[in-house]
Amino acid sequence: MKLRGLLGEKGFTVVETIIILVIVAVVAVFVVPKLFGMYQNQQKKECIENLKQVEAAKTLYSLDNNLPTGTQVEMPDLVSSYLKEAPKCPSRGKYTVGPIGENPMCSVPGHELSD
Repeated sequence: MKLRGLLGEKGFTVVETIIILVIVAVVAVFVVPKLFGMYQNQQKKECIENLKQVEAAKTLYSLDNNLPTGTQVEMPDLVSSYLKEAPKCPSRGKYTVGPIGENPMCSVPGHELSD
């Protein structure tokens, strides 16, 4: 007696193919948003690390130049002496260094330093 596979000799039936597609779609519905969310969280973490570097550079700049709180600082003031290059937000946001005593900011919502 010869044993035949579940698929027979002609391959998958239409019903089996539809069931497989439905299973793949259901798995994708749950997995894809999680992967996208992980990507966004990583971008946010990288941006916050950049903001911390800008804040540290701004603090050093203000101490080296005896600048009072509230003095406006721009990115060109920090680049070369305190930063190798102007940092870039991984989400394509724009950084604002801001005055001494205030945290630098990113234009992307949620990308911010907490006090």
